[in-house]
Amino acid sequence: MVPFAGEGWGEGMSRMVIDDEIWSRLEKLLPQPKGRHGEDDRLFMEAICWMLRTGAAWRDLPPDYGNWKSVYNRYNNWSKKVILPQYWEN
Repeated sequence: MVPFAGEGWGEGMSRMVIDDEIWSRLEKLLPQPKGRHGEDDRLFMEAICWMLRTGAAWRDLPPDYGNWKSVYNRYNNWSKKVILPQYWEN
């Protein structure tokens, strides 16, 4: 992951960006969507990285990562299905 202060991410705000090489490996492990379209898996994973890095409350997730409640719900669903722990091991 590479720290990146991207345009539109707020003054002085840094973002953890999953680089293309890591993303190409990680993307293959993600479950195929069922009935959901338009979700940005990469942005979701970057939001999780931001949460883990900062230790912030879900409500403090910057809006650039999407609606905090939607990100939380997806994270919670994946955690219950034991999807996320296998990624951290790879």
